[in-house]
Amino acid sequence: MSSRLAAVSLLLLAVPAFAQPAASTTPAAATAADDSAAIAPSALKLDVNMRAWYVAPSGDLQFPGAGRDELTLESLNADSPRLAPYGQAVLTSDPWMVSLSGFGFSSERSATSTFTASVGPLAIAPGDRLTTSLEFQSAQALLGYRLFAQSAPDWLRLRALAGLTVHSIDASIASGAVTVQADQLALEVTGGAMVSVNFIPELDADLWLTAGGGADSLSFDLATAFTYRPLPWLNIHAGYRFMAVNIEDGSGTQRFRWDGSLAGLFFGLGVRF
Repeated sequence: MSSRLAAVSLLLLAVPAFAQPAASTTPAAATAADDSAAIAPSALKLDVNMRAWYVAPSGDLQFPGAGRDELTLESLNADSPRLAPYGQAVLTSDPWMVSLSGFGFSSERSATSTFTASVGPLAIAPGDRLTTSLEFQSAQALLGYRLFAQSAPDWLRLRALAGLTVHSIDASIASGAVTVQADQLALEVTGGAMVSVNFIPELDADLWLTAGGGADSLSFDLATAFTYRPLPWLNIHAGYRFMAVNIEDGSGTQRFRWDGSLAGLFFGLGVRF
């Protein structure tokens, strides 16, 4: 009798255990959980990055005035690379992101002319000593929204970007006592995309691609950056940036135009808050 009671007791204890649903351990369930975690809203993050851009300008310059000849920066010996400050602050709270960035390039170069040209009031002959100055600044404000995120095998994110870009250029050529100079400020509406890949927790790669246009300018901007974080708050950057710009102002003999580009490697440090 006692043995029967013991068997019945064990059976009653076992029933609740079998009645409880078992947790799914299938690959599909694990993948769904990973993807859900990947696209969940994240905490607020602020990255402030300062970089040095070793950038070389190129392209054609045309100045207002009677002389309408275009000159290349190469012919003026004004295409040598220079270090330019390049900063960016990125505020992220998925799915949203705000980016503020800007850089400034300045160069003054001298060369001996090997050509004949008429540039505004300046008549250039072979042997003339020319001094070319070029200053270019660009600032950009972008709002980003995450369109896609995947957690495995690599953490991949795709964001759409929209915002505004402002360009400022000041260029001049001097020979003797004669100087031809022009400056222009251009505002563009900008759109594009950003792709981010997290290879390991300490290493990211970002690709920024934007294009903009306005009444006086068109631009295309591509930047790729690798970021290494030896500490959770420290960013170490290295990458490459290419920007093509066409800026025009005026018409006829009063027309100024720069159709050129800026390109080069950059490196720098940043802090994450």
